[in-house]
Amino acid sequence: MYLTGIEVTLYLYESQSLKDKRRIVQSILDQVHHKFYVAGAEVSDQELLNQAILGFAAVSGDGKYVEKILQKVIDLIDRRFDCEIMTIHWMRY
Repeated sequence: MYLTGIEVTLYLYESQSLKDKRRIVQSILDQVHHKFYVAGAEVSDQELLNQAILGFAAVSGDGKYVEKILQKVIDLIDRRFDCEIMTIHWMRY
């Protein structure tokens, strides 16, 4: 069994209030979950307006497959949303 997670730090350009931030973060989490069926949550810095730290995790019997899916998550966020990916931290178990 392979459990792989990523912690992605985002700079949100369009966030002017915490309400805006929640809307943007929830949109990212919903689209990623519906497209790739991975678990996701905002894991830190909930009080900052323009920064979000999101965590995503996937489990599979094939480690390469899990890494490929999480790379697609990163690509989706980068392409579809008006934000900058500042850091990506990979965790493999």
